[in-house]
Amino acid sequence: MIRKSPPWTTTKPNDARAELVDRGDLRFPSPGLIYMLCVPLLAGVATIRGIEIAGFNYSGILWVIAFCIGAILLVVELGIRPERRSYFPIVPWAIWLAYVGTSFAWLSRPGYLQVQYALQLAMPLLVGVLASFFVDSRRRLEYLIRAYFFSLLLMAFFVALCVVGVLSQDELDPVFVATRPLSMTAAVIGGLFMAGSNRKFGRSWLGWTACLAIAVITASRMASLAILALPVLNPLSFNPLRKMAAILVVGLVGVAVYKSPIFQERFFNGESGSASQIVEGDFDSQGRFDSWPFVLEEALKRPWFGHGVGSIQEFLPSVWDGAKHPCNDYLRVGYEFGGVGLVLFLGVMCWQLWSLGRQIGCTDGVVQQAFAGAWLGLAAFLPLAFTDNPIIYHLWYMNPVFALIGAAYSVANQEELDSEVAAASRFPVAPPWRRSPDLSREEAIS
Repeated sequence: MIRKSPPWTTTKPNDARAELVDRGDLRFPSPGLIYMLCVPLLAGVATIRGIEIAGFNYSGILWVIAFCIGAILLVVELGIRPERRSYFPIVPWAIWLAYVGTSFAWLSRPGYLQVQYALQLAMPLLVGVLASFFVDSRRRLEYLIRAYFFSLLLMAFFVALCVVGVLSQDELDPVFVATRPLSMTAAVIGGLFMAGSNRKFGRSWLGWTACLAIAVITASRMASLAILALPVLNPLSFNPLRKMAAILVVGLVGVAVYKSPIFQERFFNGESGSASQIVEGDFDSQGRFDSWPFVLEEALKRPWFGHGVGSIQEFLPSVWDGAKHPCNDYLRVGYEFGGVGLVLFLGVMCWQLWSLGRQIGCTDGVVQQAFAGAWLGLAAFLPLAFTDNPIIYHLWYMNPVFALIGAAYSVANQEELDSEVAAASRFPVAPPWRRSPDLSREEAIS
């Protein structure tokens, strides 16, 4: 049964409850709502690297401050309203994080870096819970989605500065734009645009095109592939003709992107190459393919439970000069948490995709768009994780996705509860003179 929006979300603006909700959101936004609106905006702000404050990169300082503020908001909210219930599916993800915390027991050399990685893995869960607390109406969910679109404008501004030469994309420069995390955020926003194609077709495809353009201009190969796949994977596209049309359009655009000078230079260092070379792995992997066999060999020394959270950064520089991340999250999880951790993580991911898919079928409007956008964000994670680090790039990828998950579940469940209350109010208790045929209305009143 599809959960339609309750009457106060679809009636005219003079509806009393709608006016109350709108007035409260626009004039007196809560600190929690402001925090949630900042989640996608931080992804755009934190794309500049090389700016240090007290010896720390400012993007690192941003996420630490965001984590602390989020923890304070959670404690205050639960202190003020201890009966508050989170509709975010916390139990499966908490099991995964409990295993991450347990891995400290077999770390060879625990330190602050391992604590940092554990907090980076935990922050998306915190964001999801806060979203379920503070984004609890369709209007607030619309505000959150608009914040993603403003983040896209911010990222487009930084990319434009790179194109005109004001900023650099070269990681060797003192200050540069971090194009990999930026393009992954574009994949999340592209999925949110595509999830709204049934509501606003033209705007959705235009937004998707802008996200693809950002990934192409920054020469982000896997992010471009993930964004290209979004129209085909769109769970709201049921019409076979539209699906075939999407496949045709994506295929043509994909060929054009691959043949573009930007991607030819990215794959083959300025020379032209063929698709067969891609299949054979004969292209510039920037050191990924050379280091992975050594990482896998070391991971197999502890195949069941791994080496512990954050341990890969200590080993990786010995096989890949200057590298901090393996650019393969499956390899990272297998190295740090072993086969048990990898199976557990993939199991939770698959369950979450299944749960989101169920919710897509029983919601409508902006709530359905949020569920579908979150589903596409997690679906895009699966290919991105093969050659990048989205699980650690939480500020740019996991936080925005989990914010959508928490907000969508919250609004859907709040509306279901409101519908039950509204249904119960249609059957009020009969007045005394109706319950007793021997009692007149005047006698009952007296």
